[in-house]
This record gives sequence, structure tokens and C-alpha cells, in this order.
Amino acid sequence: MKPTTSEKTAMPTMKVWEVSFGELPRAFIKAYGKEQAKNEYRLRYQLHESRQPIAVEFKDVSGN
Repeated sequence: MKPTTSEKTAMPTMKVWEVSFGELPRAFIKAYGKEQAKNEYRLRYQLHESRQPIAVEFKDVSGN
């Protein structure tokens, strides 16, 4: 019996997201995805869960 070959799975990479909400300052948040970036922003500025940050964009700040 042949051993099964395991396929390489892509590891998720951290990205830098630019998040802003209303009058609050724009913040650069390291996260794996938009939802995690929203949650991190909410925690950082102590927003209630009912207030969803609207503007979330991916920003490449690696300089490459």
C-alpha cells in the first residue's frame, strides 16, 4: 500500500488592515481577515458590538 501524499495547505498570513468608524481615528490593525480586523478595532476603541465599523480596507505596508 502506498503512503498517501499530503497536499500542502496554505498557511493564513497576517495582513495589515486600515479600519475607521465615524469620527474615531483610522487605525492599522494586523489580522488574518476583515472580521478579525473589525473585532480588534472594536476592542481597541471599546465599541459596543452593535456598532459595526464600516470602512475596512486591506493596506499593504510591507514596502515591497
